[in-house]
Amino acid sequence: MPPAIEVCAAVIVRDERYLLARRPHHAHQGGKWEFPGGKVHAGESLADCIIRELDEELALTVSNPRLIGTVVHAYPEKTVRLHFMACDLEPDARQQPREHLEAGWFTAAEMNLLDIAPADLVFVKQRNRLFSGVKIPGREPRPPQPLRETPHLSGRSPTGEA
Repeated sequence: MPPAIEVCAAVIVRDERYLLARRPHHAHQGGKWEFPGGKVHAGESLADCIIRELDEELALTVSNPRLIGTVVHAYPEKTVRLHFMACDLEPDARQQPREHLEAGWFTAAEMNLLDIAPADLVFVKQRNRLFSGVKIPGREPRPPQPLRETPHLSGRSPTGEA
């Protein structure tokens, strides 16, 4: 079996909502939701990868990336080693999907209603089971702020209903 493909995924939390993006239909795991990110280039650090990928995919500038977990997942056609990176984002930053069908902010409960890519789902389940109520390392608690945008950019519910 070939070596695992190294991939980074951003875990960005705003007002207890997680940023997720829906993969294009023509891509591997097309139509499924994921933590945004992508393949690590040769010689690239995990931090540099996630900064580059978020800019390319969602026109977002993230800072302070830090590793919070790694999942190895074997699909029938390939194996991925997915490094989950907590990242900071300016409060007024707005994502602009360039490569995804859509992107939005979801609570942990809403994520349970989404069709999430299997490797990302492993992380979601681990986080729900092991880290419920624990803040992401390196993030200072802030008072809740009102959402400045609609949680679902498509105007649809997490299940895709209008």
